[in-house]
Amino acid sequence: MHKALFQHQRELGELDLTYLALQLGLEVYRFQQSLESVAIARRIRSDFDDATRNYVTGTPTFFINNRRYRGPAQVDPLLAALTAEINRS
Repeated sequence: MHKALFQHQRELGELDLTYLALQLGLEVYRFQQSLESVAIARRIRSDFDDATRNYVTGTPTFFINNRRYRGPAQVDPLLAALTAEINRS
């Protein structure tokens, strides 16, 4: 589903989401229940608030030991940042 959401991020109204769920073969009844769930809405709000507090404005955004990684989203630079953090500990 995440790939479809990114591919269609400009068309994410509720009807569009249901259509995507159908295209992907999801159980539409269960999907609709999730869309209407208060618990899921709270979780989404919490994640959104957390992202706002941490100045996350897009994806991907990486944090290494609670510090925002600002380098390129490529394997070698990420591994170097992780290795540096491990060596710092």
